[in-house]
Amino acid sequence: MKLKDIHGNGTERAFTYLRKVVGIEFDDMQKEICFIKGANKVRNLIVHNGCMLPEQKSKELDNFVGRNENLEIKDEICLVIHDAFISQLVTMLINFFEKLGEKIEIIPCQVNT
Repeated sequence: MKLKDIHGNGTERAFTYLRKVVGIEFDDMQKEICFIKGANKVRNLIVHNGCMLPEQKSKELDNFVGRNENLEIKDEICLVIHDAFISQLVTMLINFFEKLGEKIEIIPCQVNT
């Protein structure tokens, strides 16, 4: 199985690849993964809508914003991102990659001959 064979968006495809092909279990990383997926929704909103909420609501985005004190919806149409969100994102990414690094270190190397 190759990454191109896996469906979904970039982050979802990457997580699926790491789980199915590399054999990484993410059970103890759910907090970081949920945050990364939510941040990806925010990223998509910025890139594709200029922070303006689409007419058709996204339950996942609404839930992520509702749980995050550094994000807010203004006038029901615009996502406001406070400066502290960036620090929060960086911290979550560091935590994720530190945990991922630990998991990768314990995976035995397989050489195809």
